[in-house]
Amino acid sequence: PSVSSVEGIKSEIESMNILWDHIKLCQSTFEDYMKMKWLETKPYDMEEDVKKLQKVTKDIKCDRKCNAYVGLMQDIKSWLVFLPLIAELRDEAMRERHWTALKKEIKHEFDVDDKLTLKDVYNLNLNQQSEAVEEITDQAKQEARMEKTLNKLEEIYSRVEFEVQQYGNTDVYMLKMLEEDFEALE
Repeated sequence: PSVSSVEGIKSEIESMNILWDHIKLCQSTFEDYMKMKWLETKPYDMEEDVKKLQKVTKDIKCDRKCNAYVGLMQDIKSWLVFLPLIAELRDEAMRERHWTALKKEIKHEFDVDDKLTLKDVYNLNLNQQSEAVEEITDQAKQEARMEKTLNKLEEIYSRVEFEVQQYGNTDVYMLKMLEEDFEALE
């Protein structure tokens, strides 16, 4: 073999070693994620980390058609679909009724407690039902906004003082409130 072909082989081996080291790092990261307790997950931070791993993967100079590279990119992409779903499910707007709706939709029973791990949630295959997850989490957020508005109205109404005032020289009485209360309710 010529010197140039030996150098080419050495270069390819170095690239593959870099890829395999990166694969080990990615697998270790994903395994650590799977062990996390549901209530301790930080999906936005995790998603940023996975995006960094993806960038490093794309920057590795290797054969992009090799199974190792293709498989790693598939794993990364599935995490980049899964983590936004987790972020949605971790939203504080999610109530028990929303979890019940999700369980019914995906036809799986589980408890959202301190024993639930990310692996348990991952195994629910939510990636395949992302539309249902998004629909339920969107509903939860809309309901939370309505609850907030209703609570604000309730607070304002609880402070409003109405006065009964006679209308002109008639036997008709009207309710009157302070101008600032009227503005707050508008």
